[in-house]
Amino acid sequence: MLGDDAGRVVNAIFPKYYSFGVGLGFVAFAAAYVGGIGPYDGLLVAVLPLVGVALNLYADRVLIPKMERAGDDGFAEYHKQSVVLNGVTMLAVAAALVFSHV
Repeated sequence: MLGDDAGRVVNAIFPKYYSFGVGLGFVAFAAAYVGGIGPYDGLLVAVLPLVGVALNLYADRVLIPKMERAGDDGFAEYHKQSVVLNGVTMLAVAAALVFSHV
């Protein structure tokens, strides 16, 4: 029962969450690249949001379908992977913020 509820939440929220992350990542990339913010004329700061874009696209297009197919048995495993991907995305964005002020 709990797994079914978690699956419905994932199916309802996370596709929108990852799409939003991809959109914001492209906006951050464009702003850093065009604005030349940070070291190397903004290239370093521009590339870091693209890490988040790639991870969000992977989660949306690969990980969520795997979660849906796995059902309750695989949900915990794929959820852990999702948490790691989100953590790496947040670290990339935090690094971009730091480097934008160097």
